[in-house]
Amino acid sequence: AEENLANSGEKNIPTDTSFTISRGELEVLLTNLPEQIKILFLNSYDNGEPIQMTLVGSPALASESNGWSIQVKNRLEKLYGSDFLEITIVEFDGTSTEFLGSKEADSVVQSKSDIVFFEALTLEDNGLVEIEHSHENIKQFINQIKTNNPKTIILLQPPHPIHAATYYPLQVEALASFAEEEEIPYFDHWPYWPDPNSDEMNNYLNENGHPNENGHEVWANAVIQYFSGQQNE
Repeated sequence: AEENLANSGEKNIPTDTSFTISRGELEVLLTNLPEQIKILFLNSYDNGEPIQMTLVGSPALASESNGWSIQVKNRLEKLYGSDFLEITIVEFDGTSTEFLGSKEADSVVQSKSDIVFFEALTLEDNGLVEIEHSHENIKQFINQIKTNNPKTIILLQPPHPIHAATYYPLQVEALASFAEEEEIPYFDHWPYWPDPNSDEMNNYLNENGHPNENGHEVWANAVIQYFSGQQNE
C-alpha cells in the first residue's frame, strides 16, 4: 500500500525541469555550501543545465582504488542525480610548481568545469616549495581557470593530516588564511579526523603517510556531509 501512495504522490509534482532531483531536494543538499556555490547550483538547475565538477589533487585521491574521490563521486552523483551532477577526477603526483605546467592542470583548465574542488598540494610541497610560492601557484592555477571560464568556482581544501608533524600543520593554517584573504571558498575536513598528534592517527594512514581505508572513509564522509546538507555529528 505504501508503494501505491508514494507513486500517486509523485504524479502531483510538477515536472518543470528535466532533472531527476527536485528543486526542494536540491536546496536541502546545498545547506552547508558557500553562498556562491549554492547560487551556481540553483541557477544551473533553473536553466536546465547540469553541473560539471572536477576533483583535483595528489595521489591521496586514490582514484585508481576506492579512494575518497571515488566514494565522493559515486555518492554525490547518486544524491544529486548523475543527470544533474557529473564528477571528473584528476590526480597529479608532484609539487604545485610541477603541476602548473602539467597536462593534468591543462585538462582542468580546458574542461571549463562549473566547480573545481582542489586539494592544495601542500603536503607534496612540504620541504620542496616555499609556502608563499605554493600559494602563488594556486593563484596562478585559478587565474588560468578563470581566464578560460570566468564562471568557474574554485573550492579549496587542505590535504589530509599526518601523524605528529611540526611544520605541516602550520602550512595548512597558512593555507586557510590565504584562502580567506583571497576569498576562495575553503573546506576544512581536518576536524573530522582524530587529533593528528595522537597515536590514533596511525590507524588512518598507511606506512607512506597516505590515507588507508579508514582515512579515505573519514575524508569521503566529510566531503559527502558537506555536499549533502548534513551537520558534523
